[in-house]
Amino acid sequence: MTMPFPEGTIPVFTVDRPGASPGSNTVCNGCGGCCEILSLQGKPDSYRYVLETPALAERLTETNRANMEFALRHLHPISVALAARINPRKAWQDVHGNFYLCDRYDVTAKRCMAYDERPPMCTGFPRYGLPLTDEQFAAGLAPYAQCSFWNDVPRELWPDYVDPLPSPSGEARPPGAAGGDGSPSPPPVSVC
Repeated sequence: MTMPFPEGTIPVFTVDRPGASPGSNTVCNGCGGCCEILSLQGKPDSYRYVLETPALAERLTETNRANMEFALRHLHPISVALAARINPRKAWQDVHGNFYLCDRYDVTAKRCMAYDERPPMCTGFPRYGLPLTDEQFAAGLAPYAQCSFWNDVPRELWPDYVDPLPSPSGEARPPGAAGGDGSPSPPPVSVC
């Protein structure tokens, strides 16, 4: 599959899918895939510089300010090698190579320890308010094989490895979904 977005850019996403059919699975299943490692276009030093430079800081949107402040407080850089051990698809897809672990994410429980305080970069996943094509949406979900948002992507765009878990409501995977019988896949093994 060719990447449906310009080379050197990273797709971003939101929960509201324009034209989503009624009954589509747009509820996070809590698989933790999007929280295990994070990638950012910038580095902490650049965020700090922007926030501490009045002429730049005054031009920030509240969303960008909240994301930068959260990143500086809670994200800790990791090597590309460690990112690849945790999620090889995510490490391969990211063009910037700036990977982080969040100190608010409990790797063992696969839960955010500050769920109500999450920044826009977390609450906006997987579409971030952008009107994406199905191909762009699928490209952005590619690192997350068990993500329930795959159920909003036409099956013909699903890579062979995709096997979304059921939604929190207990709803089984739709007929014809990867996995065949609708049973969830075993949880991924953590390498941290």
